Amino acid sequence: MGTNSILRPNFSNGHVAIPSSPIAKRIFKLALAVSAVAATFYLALPKLASLDSSEIVTALSLFNSWQIGAACIAAIASFAAIATYDRMAIAYSGIELSWRRSALASTTAYATSNMLGFPTITANLIRIQYYRQWGLGLRHVVIASVATSIVTNVVLALIVGVTAIVFRNSIAEVFQLNASLLAAGGLLATILSVSAIVYELRRTQTVTLYRLQLGARPRIQTLLHLLGAFIDYIATTTVLYVLLAEFVTVSFPSFLVIFACASLLAIASNVPAGLGVLEIALLALAQTGHENELIAAMLLFRLFYYVVPFIVTAVVLGVTEPGRLIRKIQKPW
Repeated sequence: MGTNSILRPNFSNGHVAIPSSPIAKRIFKLALAVSAVAATFYLALPKLASLDSSEIVTALSLFNSWQIGAACIAAIASFAAIATYDRMAIAYSGIELSWRRSALASTTAYATSNMLGFPTITANLIRIQYYRQWGLGLRHVVIASVATSIVTNVVLALIVGVTAIVFRNSIAEVFQLNASLLAAGGLLATILSVSAIVYELRRTQTVTLYRLQLGARPRIQTLLHLLGAFIDYIATTTVLYVLLAEFVTVSFPSFLVIFACASLLAIASNVPAGLGVLEIALLALAQTGHENELIAAMLLFRLFYYVVPFIVTAVVLGVTEPGRLIRKIQKPW
């Protein structure tokens, strides 16, 4: 999942409201990160004691070939969806980015930020390197980041909202919540997300988000952007769910909500790759009764969704960047 780019902009008169003091912003982010880590450890503390390293190693050998294959296919599907993000987002500036360039910038940016953490910095540093080569500036980098962040958040809210309504009883049982209140929350999330989608599809005028102008784009590109985010979230969750198929006791819709909550805590922590935080959050939320197997599945999940894409990205950068630097040095003054 493009879990690395979740933003929560607050809108006031068409602008994003941010703290005026840089120090206040840093303190807020630090407090959010510490709170996320503390909350996940507190929730999962009873289950941490039941973990056994030898049983985790044993569990790694129990995964079937179909699970490995399905997890790989789901990871590929997720990154195939991610590959479209920059093309769809840059359309807000009136520029048509080629599919090849979109795939190169999007996947390398996401794979790097997923692995290293601090997505606002790591992902956009990758984008800057590519965008400069293509004659694009910092404004386009910001548009790609902000637009995709908003779209993915809207889609996440829609997925969680609809799931909470349709499967309210099973999800309420997992989270020990009132089914009616859960459905009400799901309805609110659905209404807000659908309203945002309808507004975007009907919009013909340029909007300004904190000095950033987003022009209107063809409806088909908006729909494709939304579809890409949907495929990304479903495929990312599927990577882990198929690995837990033999042990998990909750339905896929319930697990989708669990994984979304755990991912949000991992992102809020700003820990590189959400290492530890994501696992502990899942231990706290997923009532599997197979904690060692869940950790073993998480190890494979990280291999397929974090490590392998990061290695591929490193190879791509290692092949393309030296040539670019050589051409830049040889370029006459």
